[in-house]
Amino acid sequence: MRHFFIYSFIIVLLISCGKKVLSIPDTASPEERLKVEQANETYTSEAYVSLARYFKTAGNTPRALESYRLAHELDTANYTLRFEYGNFAYLNDYQNEGLKQFKHILNSSHSNTYFNRIMPYFITFDVKKLTNTTWNNAFPSFTNDGKSVVFQTDEHGNWDIKRVYLDSDSSEFLVRSPANEEGPSFSPDLKKLVYTTDKFDTRIVDASQKWREIMMLDLNLNQIQRLTLNYCDDYYPRFSKENDQIIFVSERADVRQIDYGQRHTNLYIMDSDGSFQVPLTKGDVYDQSGYVTEKLKTTIFSSKAPQSTFKLLEKTNSIKTVDTLLVYSGKNILSVDGTPDRTKVVFVSDKSGNNDLFMYNTISMQDEQLTFHPADDNKPSISPDGEKIVFHSNRDGFYNLYLIDLTKRSEEPTVENVLNKINQKLNSLTPTTP
Repeated sequence: MRHFFIYSFIIVLLISCGKKVLSIPDTASPEERLKVEQANETYTSEAYVSLARYFKTAGNTPRALESYRLAHELDTANYTLRFEYGNFAYLNDYQNEGLKQFKHILNSSHSNTYFNRIMPYFITFDVKKLTNTTWNNAFPSFTNDGKSVVFQTDEHGNWDIKRVYLDSDSSEFLVRSPANEEGPSFSPDLKKLVYTTDKFDTRIVDASQKWREIMMLDLNLNQIQRLTLNYCDDYYPRFSKENDQIIFVSERADVRQIDYGQRHTNLYIMDSDGSFQVPLTKGDVYDQSGYVTEKLKTTIFSSKAPQSTFKLLEKTNSIKTVDTLLVYSGKNILSVDGTPDRTKVVFVSDKSGNNDLFMYNTISMQDEQLTFHPADDNKPSISPDGEKIVFHSNRDGFYNLYLIDLTKRSEEPTVENVLNKINQKLNSLTPTTP
């Protein structure tokens, strides 16, 4: 209700020649004024949907919602529009309005088309807390046998590398030193461990401002080898899921004398002994975490141009073409991992207002939100069989590791159960619209 009263003085529907049209406030920019005038003149649901998306991109939720409402009134039989409108309302603090649209859809003949888009909001996957400590555990990564997870921990004041076994919850340190070791990843045969260290940056600066180099621990020989030597930030190393090649992020191509963390970054790949370090991506952009698919066919990663947001991309390594897999307008897609066959891609996005986990199915080209928590859910790693996801979150104040089982939901995902959840939530909510 509060949204209606706050904005009702500037967002009203005017009656023009017997038609409802969107008002133009005195504070409207020339661009907004022109777009609203064009939509009012065209007066079709398509025109108002386009206007809603314009306001959505601009971050003007109340105006976007008014545009969606007009579009819906002009075409109530359009269920693609009804879902888009309801989904936007539900995710933007107008849950009562969104729930009513979801309920209408699920009670219609279009239920099967939209069920898998609506259901995850109400019947979530099983989430188990993997570590429960009063220090931070973060940046987890599955081992290739799916039986353990390697991660970084500040149990002793600085970041060290540890491993936890899923069948027993027992753990062991793998790397400990006075420096900060971060971002661990095991080779497929479990004989090598790659990670970063800041011990070579001897500047008297905060640890968050130090550059990192990539190291490799041979567990059979108990020997550590330095793989990169660039005196710039090389980080987030990940072994290929099939061989000993390592993908990582580096700012080495940007030679500008600018502050740490502002240089452009690209993805590189190298052999496990540090040889043949070659770029997978190039350009004055910010390429971030990613992984290579089976037989090194493609690289799936997140990237953004300056003054933009991170989107999900896929590069065909042999012919160097880059395709866009997914974009959330005005929101970021980060921390990418996935199955070697590229059917499941997991990532983090602030689409819902804070960092939550999402999964994109490259076959159905559908995305699904996996977590719905106000905390910072981040850095997902998917198991080799694609059935589990480990991630870190500060749900209890400290960062701990959590495990999602993609084979188990809170209850059976049926239309009846989802409708029951919707009705329960509707009964508990105060209407947000008149």
